[in-house]
Amino acid sequence: MFMPKYALAVELDNSGDIIDSLHDPGAKRIGAVSEIFEFNNTLYIGHYQSKYLGVLQSDYFYKREK
Repeated sequence: MFMPKYALAVELDNSGDIIDSLHDPGAKRIGAVSEIFEFNNTLYIGHYQSKYLGVLQSDYFYKREK
């Protein structure tokens, strides 16, 4: 309520170092993220209070330059 809307997902390695991240400034697409599951080149983005599941093709995510 008092914080600006901003959705963020962070990918970590086994040591806890950041590998990559997804950002949604203003939370226009996904309002909140609590977990992401990857299966068959698709990212399923969810939050325990959401009534929907966001779906993002992994090719879109992995085609970006790192």
